[in-house]
Amino acid sequence: MLRTGNKGLAAATLLLDALKGAVPVWLALAYAPGLSALVGVAAFLGHLYPVWLKFKGGKGVATYIGVMLALSPVAFAGVALAWLLVARLFRYSSLAALVAVLVPPVVTALLGRTDAVAASVVMAALVWFKHSANIARLRAGTEPRIGAKNRTRGCGPGPASAGMTLSRPCGAAEPASICVQVPCVVESKFAPL
Repeated sequence: MLRTGNKGLAAATLLLDALKGAVPVWLALAYAPGLSALVGVAAFLGHLYPVWLKFKGGKGVATYIGVMLALSPVAFAGVALAWLLVARLFRYSSLAALVAVLVPPVVTALLGRTDAVAASVVMAALVWFKHSANIARLRAGTEPRIGAKNRTRGCGPGPASAGMTLSRPCGAAEPASICVQVPCVVESKFAPL
């Protein structure tokens, strides 16, 4: 949601999705503490695969964060810190999320919370699975950065690392000399982090 450019919508979505994970766990902690981690995983799965959306839901990061907030505030702090650090350094929301979800299994293990370790490992694995397209774009160098508009000018298929791209795709029958390279300009909507 952050890449849409609407910070208010992104914040509201983050908050509501996090509450989808936190509220059920808080209720479970109050009424059935032994089931709190399982309830968190169930809420997380409900976000990833909602019945009313034909099992096509979100990627689960915010709901995972909400579950961790309720299960282990220390692990939640680790998630938040890791996400902020990676996002600040690399400006990829997906990379920040992928790194951040690896923190709770370690933190909860150090705290001796075996229920939370198991839940966080399952949820982290599913977050990574749901981010497979993002991982492919990160590897290809085509994942949008935080603050970059979705639109680009002069950017078609071509070597992203060179800062240049072909102005149009070239067919196999065309000589390479008629394929003109132009600078790839990415317009930024936000100031850098």
